[in-house]
Amino acid sequence: MKRMRPVVFIGFITVIHFVVSFALFMYVIGMGLPAFDEFRPRTASESLIDGVATVVLAPFSLVGDAIPHDWFPGRSFFVVLVANSLIWGLLAYALLVAYRRWRISRHAG
Repeated sequence: MKRMRPVVFIGFITVIHFVVSFALFMYVIGMGLPAFDEFRPRTASESLIDGVATVVLAPFSLVGDAIPHDWFPGRSFFVVLVANSLIWGLLAYALLVAYRRWRISRHAG
């Protein structure tokens, strides 16, 4: 099996993560506002999707309230989402490398 170059792998994961993050973010906002306006509790499926979005948007979602909103006016919010996706891409690559090293060491010993 041919190995993908690190930059290609990280870029691929980053792009996929960004698309999924943005779609989930927009969906959660779209489903949350009507529930908020109607003063109704969220359904189980809405809560599940919100939970998935929280995980996918981490670590951004964990520190989002600590960052002043005026630091990222307008569309610069996309920079934060891309940076968040890049973190996930780097983490995925680090896990892949660790797995490969573990697998090699397991067969060598």
